[in-house]
Amino acid sequence: MRLKVFSIISAIIVIIELVLCFTGPLALVQKPSLIVFPLYYYNLSEYEVEKITQYVEMSIAQTKSFSIAGRNLFNEYLHKKRIIIEKREDFTYKNAATAAAEMNLDRFVIISAGAGPSAYELTVIIRETKSMLVLKKIKVKSNSISASWNTNQWTDISS
Repeated sequence: MRLKVFSIISAIIVIIELVLCFTGPLALVQKPSLIVFPLYYYNLSEYEVEKITQYVEMSIAQTKSFSIAGRNLFNEYLHKKRIIIEKREDFTYKNAATAAAEMNLDRFVIISAGAGPSAYELTVIIRETKSMLVLKKIKVKSNSISASWNTNQWTDISS
C-alpha cells in the first residue's frame, strides 16, 4: 500500500516538474523580453498616442510570444539616468536601443503613427536590441482610429 501511494506521489511530482519546465518564471525556455517605445507621431493628440500605445502593447501581448516590460521599468530607467524628455522627437530609436540594452531587454518596439488626410497610419517595428536587426515591420492604416480599438479595422499596407 505504501509503495502504491509513494508511486502515485512520485508520478504527480514528475508531472508538476515537467509542466514547470515550460511555464512560469523558472521555465527552461524563456520568452524574449520586449518594451514598446511610442516615438514618432504626427497630427495626433496625447490621448490618441496613449490609446495607440496601449493597443500595440495589447496586440503584442495577445501573441504570447514576448514578455512585455511595463512602462514603469522605462520610467525608472529615465529617473535613474536623470533623463528628461521634453519632446518625443528628442528620444530617437538609437536612444531606445541604448535604453533597452541597459534594461537588459532582448527586443524593443518602435511605434510611428499619424493622421493623414484620409486615414490613420500606424507602423510598428520590432528590433533586436544587440544587433539592431529589424525582426518585423508592420504598416497598417484605418479610416477611423476610435473604431479600430475594438475591431480589427486596420488594413495591412506593408510592402
